[in-house]
Amino acid sequence: CIAALEEIVQPGDAVLDLGTGSGVLAIVASLLGASSILATDIDSLAVQVAIENAALNGLQTGALFNIQQGSVPANMAGHFQVIVSNILAEVLVGLFDSKYNNTPLAEPLAPGGHMILSGILDDRAGMVLDAAGRHGLHFVDRKQEGDWVALVVQRPA
Repeated sequence: CIAALEEIVQPGDAVLDLGTGSGVLAIVASLLGASSILATDIDSLAVQVAIENAALNGLQTGALFNIQQGSVPANMAGHFQVIVSNILAEVLVGLFDSKYNNTPLAEPLAPGGHMILSGILDDRAGMVLDAAGRHGLHFVDRKQEGDWVALVVQRPA
C-alpha cells in the first residue's frame, strides 16, 4: 500500500483510508502532501490507536486530518482522489456491493481517482477486480509480496 501511495498521492489530494487500523496509511498520505484525509474504522479501539499514532507523528486530528469510527462515508460521492484500504478480499467485495448496508465503496471516489486495495491473498485478487469492475473501475496496477497482493484501480475521468 505504501509503495502505491508513494506513486499515486499528489499534493492537495483528498484521501480516504478505509479500515485505518493503526492509521499508518493515513499518516503516510499526509506526509506525501494530501491536504484532506479521512480515516475510518468500525473498531473503536483502532480509531483510538490511529489518533494516538497521528499525534506521535505530529498530526493533529481535525477537519483536515479526521479519524472517526465508521465505514464508507455517506454523502461524499466523488470526493476523494485516492481511497486506500487494507482489508481482506471478501470484506472489500462486500463493501463494493453494500453487503454491510454501507455506501458502496466506489461511490466516494472522484472521476480519475485511484483506489489502492490490499490485504488480498493472491488467489482472491480476481474477486476484488470483478467487484471493482462491476462498479466502473478499471485495473491499473498490481503489486505483490509473497502471497499478498495490492491492486490499484481507477475511475475513468
